Parts: sequence; C-alpha cells; structure tokens
Amino acid sequence: SVAFFWPQFLQLHLRMLPPRDWQQLQRVEVMEDFLLTVSVRYSIHLALDLTWCHVADLEESLFHTSSSPVCRCRRFSVLRFICELESLIFDFTGGWGGG
Repeated sequence: SVAFFWPQFLQLHLRMLPPRDWQQLQRVEVMEDFLLTVSVRYSIHLALDLTWCHVADLEESLFHTSSSPVCRCRRFSVLRFICELESLIFDFTGGWGGG
C-alpha cells in the first residue's frame, strides 16, 4: 500500500526542493505529479497528510530569520505546491490560483 511509504515520499519531495537545474526540475515535477494524483484521486487522508507535512515544514522554516537563499526558495516551492494541491482538491477553475 502507498500509505505505508507515504511519509518517505513526502520527505523525499521536501528534500528535492528547490530544484537547482532543469534535470532536478523534471524529477520534482514527476514526484509532484505522483503526489498530486494519489492525493486527489485516491485518498483524501493522504492529501491531508501531505498538506500537514508541507505546512509544518513551511512554518518551521519561518522562524529562522537568518535563513539562506536556498531555504527561502524552498519556502516558495512548498507554498506553490500547497496552493496547487488545494486548487485540485477543491476543483478551482483554471488551475491553482483560480480562487
């Protein structure tokens, strides 16, 4: 079952962010497509786990005021991904940011 490996997939995705070149960007996009497909089509429970994990990572990084540029880029990547997930779950027209 995917649920058993779900925490590992989430941590792997967070470790991949932010992509540093186009090859890493392709890998991140494949991973995000997988996470979004499983979350939206098969399990709202996994979607909640995905959201909570990424929001927790985002909130944890906000308390570090002296963060590196890579960490700040990661924040934007995580926030963009959360918005995309929510737009798919709530079926916003026109994709993410449609609401």
